[in-house]
Amino acid sequence: FTTGLVLLLIVGAGLAIALLRADIMRRVDAEQRSRRAEARMQLAIRQMPLGFIEWNPQAEVLVWNPRAEKIFGYAAAEVLRQAIFPRIVAPAARTQVDQVWADFCRSSDGTHSTSENITKDGRLIVCEWFNTPLIGSDGKTEGVFSLLQDITERVNLEKHLQQSERLNSVGQLAAGVAHD
Repeated sequence: FTTGLVLLLIVGAGLAIALLRADIMRRVDAEQRSRRAEARMQLAIRQMPLGFIEWNPQAEVLVWNPRAEKIFGYAAAEVLRQAIFPRIVAPAARTQVDQVWADFCRSSDGTHSTSENITKDGRLIVCEWFNTPLIGSDGKTEGVFSLLQDITERVNLEKHLQQSERLNSVGQLAAGVAHD
C-alpha cells in the first residue's frame, strides 16, 4: 500500500510539474509576442511619414515621433510632458484648436481639421490634423492620438492656381470686351 501511494504521489507530482511548466511556457510565449508587437508598433511610429503625437487629457505630449520633430522643429525631449499648444498653434487658430480639443474630449468621434501652426523657428505652416480620442472602459477620454502633415506647400499651390484661374478669367473677359 505505501509503495503504491509513493508511486502515485511521484506520478502526481510529475504531472503537476509538467502542467506548471506548460503554463509557464505559455506565459513566456505570450510575453515574447507582446514585446514583439510593442517593438513593431514603436518602429512604425518612428518611421511613419506622418507626424504622430499622443496627448494626455491635459494636452501634454506623451509621444512625439521624428516626423513631428521635423514638422515643428522641436526635439521630443523639448516637448515631452508639456502642454505645447501655445508654442505650435498660431494665435489666430487658438480659439478653433481649443474648441476642437474640447469637442473630442467629450466625444468618442475622431476629428479632421486644418489649422495654422508655428514652427520652433517662427515659420507659419498649415497642418492637416486627424485626431482620435482614446476612450477608456469607463467612458472617459484617457488621451488623444494625432496624425498630422504639413500641407503648407499644397495650400500655397492651390492659392496660386486659383489666382491664376481668376487672372485668366479676367483676361478672357477683357479680351471679349475689347473684341466687342
